[in-house]
Amino acid sequence: MVSGKNILHFLIFILLILVYLLYQKSSENHKMYQILGDQDETIRTQVRAIELQQIYIRQLQYSYGINQNSWENPLYDNAQRTD
Repeated sequence: MVSGKNILHFLIFILLILVYLLYQKSSENHKMYQILGDQDETIRTQVRAIELQQIYIRQLQYSYGINQNSWENPLYDNAQRTD
């Protein structure tokens, strides 16, 4: 009977360790899920900002009549010019 109690205590101890490890892993997974959710929101915000910048640049190009590869375009790479 004493041997049976020792085995039971040992099994309960192992069970408690496993429950604790599962709790830790669950906590880590929850933190990662929150981080990924925040990153997803940040990426969507950045994509929207890029889209708005592209619209603004197109409006500027249209209003100033600037061609993409025009000499008047200040964004045109000077290294490509052959003077």
